[in-house]
This record gives sequence, structure tokens and C-alpha cells, in this order.
Amino acid sequence: MYRCRYTNKRDSNYTTRKATLACVGLLAVMGGLEALLILTLRWSQIPNNKGITWPDILVGAIATVLLAGGMLPIYFELGKRQGRVIGINWVFLCIDTLGGLFSIFALVAQGSFDILGGVMYIVVVVLELGIYLSHIIWRIRFREARKEAKHSGRSVEDILQMSNPA
Repeated sequence: MYRCRYTNKRDSNYTTRKATLACVGLLAVMGGLEALLILTLRWSQIPNNKGITWPDILVGAIATVLLAGGMLPIYFELGKRQGRVIGINWVFLCIDTLGGLFSIFALVAQGSFDILGGVMYIVVVVLELGIYLSHIIWRIRFREARKEAKHSGRSVEDILQMSNPA
């Protein structure tokens, strides 16, 4: 967040001080929420050994929803760009997807399958596979524009703008 706010030239009203305060403020809010959840569940004296699992399920469900919600802006960006993936590091995405897959394999290999953990990893892997699929489809759909850009020495964006003046 800090790097995006501070180095983004279009958002030049963020000074070093303002970006640092925003980052520290966000860390304080997140730390406070985590402490609040921990203390609330401890003080409520819910006996974990008596089969009461709704607090764990609630926290796991919230985490899954927030994780999926954090990846949704990527799909809005894909929609704007007709499926082209821009600004995502493919190496990081590949490592993240493999991490999700190996975590699912580890859950399957252990004695009992943790449903919440499995759902969270499956959500990550499915959403990331959607990103791969979107870019593959984009490359197939616009292969002629990519060839034309390569032969003419222009960028793909220039070729696409010339063919679709909006």
C-alpha cells in the first residue's frame, strides 16, 4: 500500500508522511481487530472441548470472503481490458497458485480434511486459474493484433486503439 500511494505519479498528493501515516493507521486498525477477536472469543468462555465450533467457522468464513473479495478488483480490471492481464507478476502468481495447490494436497494427505482451510485454498486456486485462463483467451482472440504490432514496431495498445477507436 505504501509503495502504491507514494510512488504513484497520478496520486501526487500523497507525501511520504501521508503515505506512512496511512500505512501505520491501517496496521493499527488490523492489529486492533485481531486483538478484539482474540479477546472476545477468550472472554466469552466458549468451551472448545465441548464441540462448539461456530467461532472457528465464523472466522474462517470471514477470512474466505475477504480473500475472495480482495481478488475481485483484478477481475474488474480484466473486464475493462477485454481479458488482458496487465500489472501482475506471472512468477509470483505461479508460486502463489502452487502454494495453494500444495496446501490442498497437504490437507488431503493428513488424516482429516480441514473444510475451512480447504475451501480457502480452493477459492485462491480457482480465482488464480481464472486469471491464467483470461489471459490465454485474450492472447488467442488478439493474436492478429499482436502479430501486427510485432511487425510494425508499435505497441499492442496502439494497434488495438486504432482498430477500436472509442
